[in-house]
Amino acid sequence: MSEENKTQSATTEKKDTKNVQLSISEYKALQEKEAKKFKLTIPLPVKIILSLPLIAIALFGVFFIPFTAYQNTAPSSPSPDAEKTVKKKVATTK
Repeated sequence: MSEENKTQSATTEKKDTKNVQLSISEYKALQEKEAKKFKLTIPLPVKIILSLPLIAIALFGVFFIPFTAYQNTAPSSPSPDAEKTVKKKVATTK
């Protein structure tokens, strides 16, 4: 009799709750149930403080990238001291 029980248990599959196909309403109910288990909310001031570095990086990119593009594409002008410099003749001995 024990052999029959073993064969029956081998033929009957265990129902795995993760492999069951759910309807949309069942899925939403399951998601809401799991969301209620993990109820951690971050206060708004903490969210703002944590997002400040990202905002700073974004603003840096908004202003710095166009500035560097302009610097790379703009023609370089001679320095204002270029007109004031006097070229001296260098004497060479033979």
